[in-house]
Amino acid sequence: MQDQPTSTSAASCDQFAGHFRLLGIDPTATLAEVEQAYAASRQQGVAPEHKLTVARSAILDPARRLLCELTYPLDCSAEQLTAFYDGLSGNAPMSEMMAAANDLPPLSRANFLAHLATREPADANLMFALVGAHASVDAATIFEILKDQLTRAGFPMPPLLGIRQGLQELFTVHAEAVVAVYGAIQDAAVPLEQCIRKVLVSNDRHHLEALTNFLDAYRQSLAKLKPALQEIDAACDAIKLHPDDVSAVAQLENTFSDWISINAPLIVFDAHQKLRNEEVNRIIANLRRLPADLIAIGKYGTAQTIAAIYLDALSVLPDDIEPFKGAATALRKLSLEARIKPLETLIEQLDREPKLIALAIEKKGFADSDGRALWETFSKAVTDTHATDLHEQPWILIRDFAFRLDARPESKGAASRLASDLLRFGETLPATPTTLDALREDLNRLEATNGPIQTGRSRPISYAKAALLICLVLIATICTFLAYRNQNLLFPSNAPVLQANFKEEQEAVPPASKGERFKREFVRYCHFQEERLRVLKQYVQGPLDIQAYNMFANDYNSRCSNFYFLDEDLRVVTEEVKARKQMLEADAMRILSTWPWHAAVGTASGPAAK
Repeated sequence: MQDQPTSTSAASCDQFAGHFRLLGIDPTATLAEVEQAYAASRQQGVAPEHKLTVARSAILDPARRLLCELTYPLDCSAEQLTAFYDGLSGNAPMSEMMAAANDLPPLSRANFLAHLATREPADANLMFALVGAHASVDAATIFEILKDQLTRAGFPMPPLLGIRQGLQELFTVHAEAVVAVYGAIQDAAVPLEQCIRKVLVSNDRHHLEALTNFLDAYRQSLAKLKPALQEIDAACDAIKLHPDDVSAVAQLENTFSDWISINAPLIVFDAHQKLRNEEVNRIIANLRRLPADLIAIGKYGTAQTIAAIYLDALSVLPDDIEPFKGAATALRKLSLEARIKPLETLIEQLDREPKLIALAIEKKGFADSDGRALWETFSKAVTDTHATDLHEQPWILIRDFAFRLDARPESKGAASRLASDLLRFGETLPATPTTLDALREDLNRLEATNGPIQTGRSRPISYAKAALLICLVLIATICTFLAYRNQNLLFPSNAPVLQANFKEEQEAVPPASKGERFKREFVRYCHFQEERLRVLKQYVQGPLDIQAYNMFANDYNSRCSNFYFLDEDLRVVTEEVKARKQMLEADAMRILSTWPWHAAVGTASGPAAK
């Protein structure tokens, strides 16, 4: 949808030139006075001759004279007339000129505000003031004023119906001129919508009637744009052909958002009036069908994205947003279930022939190379459903699989090992307390039946590896001693006090944060955990590390990304982080050691190269 410049006819703009003012007369001037004024103006060269000729012709033409009279401030007193022209010829700020307009009678106020709105694009306040001025003009009052002036001028008096028609023509000229000032019609959408909402709040019948002139002018300009229906239909068809194409979804979002934003003024007004045009009906119908078509082919994620786009854009259509809300909720659940489906499918396959996987799990654990596919599928399902309503489902599926293994005499050891690995993962990954309790209960039940877990014989270690291990232990011992000594040198007097305080003041895991103030225990956890994650990140190397680290980071962000605290709490905790740096590093390494692919080799590798 390309930008469309607005435009209006030259004749409409010329109505604001003030033909009586140009000739130096008012509507009470007789025919002879008009001719004299015309001749004097030509002689004095007050304006180009063609403009003076147009002014004279319009004043003397019965078909055009009324509009000339209505654009003149004929309901002003002599004092107000001076203020009217002084205001238009000055350079006062817009706010001052709008305040001055409030002191003018309705018709003069409408003309004055229309002049202001043609100087620069009108904001919502100026537009609303002009609508209010239109609504305040009384045709019967203008009829009486004109009857007095035309009687003195000797010109025929139009009927009251003619006055009403003339005022309607004037208001149309005002509206078209206001819309024409915007460089592109899209630029008028926001101030016009804001003006409409202010009118709807007032719920005044005369304001609503006056508003239709601006809406009609806006519709005429929109008619010059390329039909949005064709673009939206094309974008929907592209998504149906390529549902995984991110660019196709982005194209629909841009096209639909543009259409909503530019049509928002009309949609808001029509919704209030219980109206709906055909284009809106067709577009909404097409948009409703698209998620259904995507669901039919199993593209839940794309359907959910489309529904979210609609919800963001459809706030101007309250009657249409509710079905999309229900669809978005259902799609969210379907999308989550689709993320768990690969785990369900894999477990179903393993259930048909569980011997190989049972043997691999019993000997080497859940994440061994032979069971790696199950571990990777499980960990991805845990990551994808974390902090959702289905966060327990991956754990339940694996637990159920463990008990089905336990039901087979030849795979009871695998069941116990699987339960043990699950508990270990659950303590380091973001499993809920309820899930952890269930995993502990599972392990106790299986060990009570099957006995302690047998992890299999360890492979013999070579002398070179043994020597290397001894060297590492010696180096670690020396480093620990040096670090301890340096710590005592750095904190000779405060160390005992700090240690005592650490024993008394513990960290506590906060709930998911929603911007509330945290007590010191929660602040301590957030900063301690941030330090652990900093250390842990240095050792992240492969895809399994990344998955595990991201689970920790996501859990941390859900709890610690949005809270506030007392300055004193932050000062204390910051000092504690500095003092407990080695302990927090040890915590990070202990977490790393629980990751099975690290535990299998007996030690963690060094930090990843940066």
